Amino acid sequence: MTTSGDPDGSTLLTSADVKDLLSAAVEHAGGSLVSWRLDHVDASPRHSTTATYSAAVDWPTGRRTELLGASARVGGRTGSDERATIFGDGDREVAVWLYPDDPDLPGLRRAGEISVDPRAYFEESDPAMERLSRDVARTVVSAILENF
Repeated sequence: MTTSGDPDGSTLLTSADVKDLLSAAVEHAGGSLVSWRLDHVDASPRHSTTATYSAAVDWPTGRRTELLGASARVGGRTGSDERATIFGDGDREVAVWLYPDDPDLPGLRRAGEISVDPRAYFEESDPAMERLSRDVARTVVSAILENF
């Protein structure tokens, strides 16, 4: 993972060389990387590179497709990177995470939870409010499923 000739991490994060990093991250989380493919790259040349990967991972509970992310930056990590797992080789540090724990989107996990009781968003608990919360929940879930 050295920075020589690749200060923003773009070569590492967009080549087959990233496999060892992804494998280490998945193993750290308790899984085993089966396969992966580059999904998206957000590059800021000479500053930083963030990439996401679609990966097949074997977990103790079975195989699942996961979305992994990795960010490399010139000059080291940022404050948001601290919310990810940091991997380094003494020369470069790379922040790696599994969706939905994107360090730049700390509310993503909570926003993606559709199992929250909709009444938790309301202070009152009268029958009209219960009906409203069911209607809101139905509308939100329908919108999510239509766009999924």
